[in-house]
Amino acid sequence: MSSSAPTARPGLVVAVLAAGSIVATLMQTLVVPLIGELPRLLHTSAGNASWVVTATLLAGSAAIAAIGRLVEASRSPARPGPARPTVTAGNLTSKIHQRARAAIKATGRC
Repeated sequence: MSSSAPTARPGLVVAVLAAGSIVATLMQTLVVPLIGELPRLLHTSAGNASWVVTATLLAGSAAIAAIGRLVEASRSPARPGPARPTVTAGNLTSKIHQRARAAIKATGRC
């Protein structure tokens, strides 16, 4: 007698969650190429338009942290789970992005 219950595929779950985290990290950077155009598009000053970038980066960071917490909560407390390396990679990507933005800003190209 065979069971028709679906089998758990932890590798697939990890792959989907990792892909989701990467997409969330990349979504944070989508607004960066628009920095020069935002004041014109939003009919506002450059100072006000810069908040769009800040809000996008903040929302992306919060989403990545929330996804990581949800994944960690679904795992048993005895093992760390796959979300930790994914969240760490997202944080590193964010730090690299911040430093690159600072370097570009220092050159006056932004």
